[in-house]
Amino acid sequence: MERKIYISVDGGGTKTEFCIYDTASGEYSSAFYDGSNYKNDDDREGRMDIAGQILKTVTDKGISFDEIAGAVFGLSGIDSEKDLEYYRKLISGTGIDMDRVILCNDCEYTLRGLVDGDGIAVVCGTGAIAYGICGGKHYRTAGWGMPYSDLGSGTWIGGEIIKEAIQRLDEGAGDDDPVIGLVLRFRDGDTPLQWTLNELDVPTAASIAKDAIGLAEKGEPTCQEIVLEAAFHIAGYIRTTFEKMHFCGDALKIVYAGGVNRSGYFRRLLEPALQKMLGSTKIEWIVPEETAAKSGIRYIMREKNL
Repeated sequence: MERKIYISVDGGGTKTEFCIYDTASGEYSSAFYDGSNYKNDDDREGRMDIAGQILKTVTDKGISFDEIAGAVFGLSGIDSEKDLEYYRKLISGTGIDMDRVILCNDCEYTLRGLVDGDGIAVVCGTGAIAYGICGGKHYRTAGWGMPYSDLGSGTWIGGEIIKEAIQRLDEGAGDDDPVIGLVLRFRDGDTPLQWTLNELDVPTAASIAKDAIGLAEKGEPTCQEIVLEAAFHIAGYIRTTFEKMHFCGDALKIVYAGGVNRSGYFRRLLEPALQKMLGSTKIEWIVPEETAAKSGIRYIMREKNL
């Protein structure tokens, strides 16, 4: 049997996963890299970009470009034609056959991987976006980047914690304060922690969210308020997308994606908030059992029909 390789790439703001499917062995394997959203890095030339990730994956896995029957890249940095061209240029320079490549936003990619038809994907991780497809038309809400969009995302949650921590530090709170405890790992010698916190980049701020949600679940009041507000922001993005779609099916399928959405506590806040917004609309929530990168393999094989 001739070996064919399918590649699915989930490129987020913090982490990138390459999932590789080998038709000869029937096996999946993955490779992981730092985030591939070029908008989150001021030193774009000084880091491994998506092209470098492709070349390293192909080399490490012993794959030739002729064996790649299809590849889909769901990248959080694709928000416009300009972004598409940026990534298209990078990827085409590696030698991969662009006729076998699909490039799209990571939210569309997540939805297509799990729903063959109408529905909404809601990504809440480093950033936040709701992306709907209905009757072949595409609709999106948010996902335009921080600090003015992506409210409710991991970066937003982390940012709210940072604001609260700075205020508490100014008020004289000590290391035993639960919110201060969330940011103590960023202390740098004798430098006031407030200065260090103000200089944190997007992925680092987003990394605070997981612990903040855990603290909220344990009952810390300020964390609870922040996480609850985040859930209402995300529910609002889904509602806005739903209203744009004019959905008229039996049940609205909503796919979860992103690190924040992996929290059962967060989902228990989000789901009733959205149901109240949508009234009697029946909702079918889909919590993926596999990574978006793995489900993307089905998307590339189905879409390209290769």
